[in-house]
Amino acid sequence: MSPKTYTTTFDVHLPATKDQPERFVESIEVQAFRSFGEEVLTSESLERIERVKARHLGLLTGTDIKAMRERLKLSQKQLTALLQCGEKMLSHWENGHGHPTGLANTILRLLDEGFIAPKHLIAVGQPRKTSSAAKHPAKSRIRKIPGPLMEHALHEAPAPYRSTRRSKT
Repeated sequence: MSPKTYTTTFDVHLPATKDQPERFVESIEVQAFRSFGEEVLTSESLERIERVKARHLGLLTGTDIKAMRERLKLSQKQLTALLQCGEKMLSHWENGHGHPTGLANTILRLLDEGFIAPKHLIAVGQPRKTSSAAKHPAKSRIRKIPGPLMEHALHEAPAPYRSTRRSKT
């Protein structure tokens, strides 16, 4: 017989990093039950907490990755070729055993949010004929973006701890 569950509020915090202390991000409703006098969260509630943390960290979850892959009509083998990662790693992410980090997460987010398409990754996977600087000399220089936007971008925390996604309130 399963223990009787009840709804409770859980405060989600992001873990401390070298540069930032632990921080509160939001409160969510979760399901819990009592076992030997202790409050125990259901596995569904633990997954929900992980999804909230991932969203606030800008990380895609396994469910997000699999849904995106299916929406783009890509097999696991095709997506791993585009990302230049192993099939086991993609399967690992899709099954909820960890999150992609760094460049893999950035590329997945760009694909998921429609900023790039698989054809763009295929195109840059081909050999280069000439360097970009030789082909477009005026565009090869880094230009300074005027205004406070650039100043803000230069002094922000590292990307894994910033999120451009906003929670729905």
